[in-house]
Amino acid sequence: NFKKGYEATEKTLRVNKPFDVMPVPTTSAEQAYKDVLAKVGAVFPARDSLDERIINEVRTGTAKYGKRGDGIIDSQFDLCPDKGKCPRCSASDYCWLPKLKSAQAPQDTDNDGMPNSWERKNKLDPTDATDASKDRDNDGYTNIEEYINSLVNDV
Repeated sequence: NFKKGYEATEKTLRVNKPFDVMPVPTTSAEQAYKDVLAKVGAVFPARDSLDERIINEVRTGTAKYGKRGDGIIDSQFDLCPDKGKCPRCSASDYCWLPKLKSAQAPQDTDNDGMPNSWERKNKLDPTDATDASKDRDNDGYTNIEEYINSLVNDV
């Protein structure tokens, strides 16, 4: 730092042998491409029609939207068949966006963010709101983090 808390020199920074590091798993470009397309977008609980369309365009190398039909979108109205003149687009409810429906939230008696069923399955108390911030298995993740992580597949 500028107050001479530490002065780095080649002698203090140079190492004579490589650092021990954990092996890093690698993936071929082809497999990475497949993996990304399989997991990209909002996929929980199901991928919406907008993500499906875009993923299909990437897979097939086709893109019909944009002023030139090349997939380059200059305005949100490039996605509207009526170029923004339809009733939904005029009302700022863009016609090309899928209608997303919410589902009933699972029962959570103590309002700690974890459903009763998940708490019972993981031997927690559905009436104790303080258990969300505890770490039942001492792995460094709080119970609420464990619940949130359980909602998605490994990436």
